[in-house]
Amino acid sequence: MGRSSPRQGAGVFPHRAATALSERELAARLGTRADVVQALEQGALYALPPWAETCRVVNAYGALLNLDVRPLLRRIYAQLEAGIVELQPKTMPDV
Repeated sequence: MGRSSPRQGAGVFPHRAATALSERELAARLGTRADVVQALEQGALYALPPWAETCRVVNAYGALLNLDVRPLLRRIYAQLEAGIVELQPKTMPDV
């Protein structure tokens, strides 16, 4: 059986209920913060971390639910390229 794709819609993580995990539990499972999960669920692309981290989290989510997240990542990237949304800038560590 092939992978399904997340549905188009406001949020990137439309299937969290299928995991039976809370927002915090899902964040821990994906190795990210709860606010990143919340941003993805709400479609708040401007609140996502830098692109490499966004890709890692979305791919981990896809692996968890056996979803093909490539269409989703292409959609987010297209919005970035069009200047519709900007991801959070990388922050410099304290030295």
